[in-house]
Amino acid sequence: MTGPTPPRPRRFAPTRPPHVSAGHLRRTRRSVLDVVEVPESASLNFDRIVGSLAQRLLADNLDTARSLTPSALVDLLFDQAVALVAAEMVRGRRQAAATRITSLASHYVQRLAPPSFVAYLGAEQALGGGRVDLTYEHPTLGVFFDELKAWRNPQLVLDEATLAQLDRFVRGASAYGTPCVGVRLLPVSALANAQLHRPDGSVAPLAATPLSPVALRDQHEALIGAGGDLSVLPELGAAA
Repeated sequence: MTGPTPPRPRRFAPTRPPHVSAGHLRRTRRSVLDVVEVPESASLNFDRIVGSLAQRLLADNLDTARSLTPSALVDLLFDQAVALVAAEMVRGRRQAAATRITSLASHYVQRLAPPSFVAYLGAEQALGGGRVDLTYEHPTLGVFFDELKAWRNPQLVLDEATLAQLDRFVRGASAYGTPCVGVRLLPVSALANAQLHRPDGSVAPLAATPLSPVALRDQHEALIGAGGDLSVLPELGAAA
């Protein structure tokens, strides 16, 4: 008498991660998943999806968010994060995704975003053949761009794809119409590796430049103390 037939192994289509439905990928409207390459692991794909949704959350709320208290900021962001996760049909980890999206966005606003004296110009601006996350204009230094990396693995901060992306952005920044300081690379999981990529191709640790979060907060305090006199702010040459 033969034994019971062993269960057939589960197989997933190689063109999508296991936790993303085929129906989701067939949707015709633009999705954050449409622009994410097939990942090496479900965990990495989760980080990419969460990072993209956090950037979208920031794009929609940044001007308001910079003026809020921490508790009011979380209240503003969390409900929208839940709605974004539901709209993207992220399966199986919706609560975790919404929580992490809110955490990333609030962390950026409270620790990394420039103070309100730096004008927010918008998100997903075309630059060098790609789209950079966030665009700002400093009153004396000029325009700069923020590129956020939300991956939890610090080894991915400067992988080949990121370096190629930054190279395109820098080339775009060098041809920008107004004075441009460069691109701030902000790896949320490894802020010690944050960098400023300048239009001339040079790279500096962000902490050593006038565009570091600490330097910008100091400039804000100096500007308040000087009654709004812009002469207390660094000039363009100081970012070199």
